[in-house]
Amino acid sequence: MLKYLFLCAYGIDRSPTAVDVARQIALERGLELEASSRGFKKFWDFPDSYLKSYFDLFDEVFVMDSEMQERVLRTGYSAERVHCLDITDDYVRGDVHLVRELEFKLRDWI
Repeated sequence: MLKYLFLCAYGIDRSPTAVDVARQIALERGLELEASSRGFKKFWDFPDSYLKSYFDLFDEVFVMDSEMQERVLRTGYSAERVHCLDITDDYVRGDVHLVRELEFKLRDWI
């Protein structure tokens, strides 16, 4: 089973939508996927060792922007396992344009 974590700023719109899209793609492909979303701002100042131990629970971590990617990498988490989706914070949860962008960007990972 794949375990994916999706991070956006507050865990309200982009990352929960990414979880929904990832689960749908996995279902269509007959794959088992455990996907979680979190708002990264509340973790921002946590010690690197704590964050890395949390990220290590997942096979892959997906972030919405390069600032989050840099912060995740600062923890020592594997650069090969963190992926920046480059999705701006311009969407509400479930926005059709956000869903389409996520479908396009996640298809190669699931």
